[in-house]
Amino acid sequence: MAQFLDREGDPIEGTTVNDDGTVTLTLEKPVQVFSETRSELIFSKPLTGALIRTDSIKGATKQAMALIAASANVPTPAVEAFDFADFTAASRIMGGFSRKSRTSEV
Repeated sequence: MAQFLDREGDPIEGTTVNDDGTVTLTLEKPVQVFSETRSELIFSKPLTGALIRTDSIKGATKQAMALIAASANVPTPAVEAFDFADFTAASRIMGGFSRKSRTSEV
């Protein structure tokens, strides 16, 4: 099973790289997404357009939250409800998407 690597090349605990290149993150604390509770989220590599759309948002943390929400295809309030450890892992996933080699076998 392959773990996802952050920008520095360190494995991110709780992640699995899927065959299609998406990354599954097992959450420390499940979050409510619309009417369902999720204990895992699947992240896709964001396109540059998602970064551009965050430019109009004031505040670096809010920009990061918007990018995470877009990548995981969840509303921003779901990201606002993340446990801090989950937010940190999701942020590291966003940084890891900038690497060419993003997986490590465990």
